Amino acid sequence: MGAEQLLEEAKMYEQQLIEKRRYLHQHAETEFDLHDTVAFVKAELQSMGYEPQECGKAGLIVNAGGKKSGKVFLIRGDMDALPMAEQAEVDFPSETGKMHACGHDMHTTMMLGAAKLLKEHEDEIEGTVKLMFQPAEEIFEGAHDMIEAGVLKNPDVDAALMIHVMAGQPFPAGTVIVSDGGISAPGADYFRIMSIGMLSGFFILIPLGKKLCMSVSKTENASTWKYVLSGTFMLCLFAVYVPVLLIGDTIRAAVMLTGLVIAVVLGILASKPKLRWLNDFIMAFSMIGGMVSSLLWTSILQ
Repeated sequence: MGAEQLLEEAKMYEQQLIEKRRYLHQHAETEFDLHDTVAFVKAELQSMGYEPQECGKAGLIVNAGGKKSGKVFLIRGDMDALPMAEQAEVDFPSETGKMHACGHDMHTTMMLGAAKLLKEHEDEIEGTVKLMFQPAEEIFEGAHDMIEAGVLKNPDVDAALMIHVMAGQPFPAGTVIVSDGGISAPGADYFRIMSIGMLSGFFILIPLGKKLCMSVSKTENASTWKYVLSGTFMLCLFAVYVPVLLIGDTIRAAVMLTGLVIAVVLGILASKPKLRWLNDFIMAFSMIGGMVSSLLWTSILQ
């Protein structure tokens, strides 16, 4: 069955899905405390012929397909709301003192709609579609909990996809937007890199400067990106002088980011035949400055 036929079939379930979404909206729950939500989703899935599996503290999994060989594709929707009272004037306000202000009631409903379509066309699926109903997205814990519980195993997942609704945007209903560069594939992991000294900062930032310069110039030509290295020396120079001046972390980060932008711009400019002299000037300046700042930093450490 083609995409157009599936779309027409989905339209037949529109009113049913609206009712399900409004029920979920009225019974908003948060974090892992999703007793009513999970019970509702499980009952809906069972009525379609699935056998839902509990995963982690409050997650659910069902598989569609598996009758034909092929890869395993996971689709994921979150179920949790936010701990805030609803003030929106709608005909179906939340009754729990919590609110689906981020649209997860719609995500859960969309997953139920997908589950229904997949079940009705299960014999046509080449491979398996795994549906992941996730709790606790708002506190960045639900996905990790389900991964630890084995959501990506039995069968092993080859690829995954999720989407997020957007309100108040100048796009017609039904528009799907996929952003370039991975901006639509965010994670909830955070890390901090602390670099001490010229050389360590330089070798950490070379790959980043190269990648940015190639992205901006749209080329893999080494004659373009190699000039960014001199600008990266300048960035390292900033990174060393800032702690010497005892500036706070926030300002330090801003200065380092500014230096990196300068490095990319200078690298691109210096790659132009008429501006090759710019690279020689930058290299000489940054090498002298780098040696001076390294000596200053060494004296501080002592």
